[in-house]
Amino acid sequence: MELMQLNMWQGRLSQQIVELVDERKPEFITAQEIYKGGDTVLAPENMFTLYEQVAKRYPYHSFSAVHALKIARGKAEMGTAIFSQYPIVDESSIFTNGEYVDGISVGHDIHNSRTLQSATVDIDGTLTTILTHHGHWVPNAFGDTESVEKMQLIADHIQTLNQDMPLLFAGDLNVVPESPAMRPFDGVLKDLVASYAIKTTLSSLKNLGDIPCDHVLVNDAVNVRNLYTLENIVSDHKPLVLEFDIEKSS
Repeated sequence: MELMQLNMWQGRLSQQIVELVDERKPEFITAQEIYKGGDTVLAPENMFTLYEQVAKRYPYHSFSAVHALKIARGKAEMGTAIFSQYPIVDESSIFTNGEYVDGISVGHDIHNSRTLQSATVDIDGTLTTILTHHGHWVPNAFGDTESVEKMQLIADHIQTLNQDMPLLFAGDLNVVPESPAMRPFDGVLKDLVASYAIKTTLSSLKNLGDIPCDHVLVNDAVNVRNLYTLENIVSDHKPLVLEFDIEKSS
């Protein structure tokens, strides 16, 4: 099976993203910076309906909104998403910072509003947890004290979940593997970007040097086959692909 992790750059290259999804057909996608326009956005295939465009290709999908943007007479919500070819039997979302803002404006500060999104997926009888998150951002790939605080909150939450179930946590976490903000996961989940020595997860559209800020973390119930980035230009981030399987429930 494949899981593709991608910060979708607010759908600026939505056509290229959809073409990549059609080419790869990953079983799962975890996405950040993705718009959901519903039926209020008149143009059906643009950046503000990227969620709907990808959802057409997946029978199961879940969305976690952080704010809504007014679009003419309608609105589009920005957030994270999980797409699955397998049934999503439960889903949840908690704010790790900020709160939902309906109708953002210049006077409304939404910087670093973030959620932790979770979906329980039934993979041929084996319940599996998939989580995604867009990490706290500061102009430093090592983060700051607040980055550590937010990651500790997430790590603590993950430890309350059923550790016997396969668990995958993927997202643009906005810090590199060596960051102190990644240390709360030590002994809890394995950071595959660190163990596979991924050089960078930023594409050539973002000239900031080598920064592996997207991550996929798993517990011991996930059998990892491979992890790598794709060179397709679909965002200012590279698509990060995990090949894996899980032990089926007896």
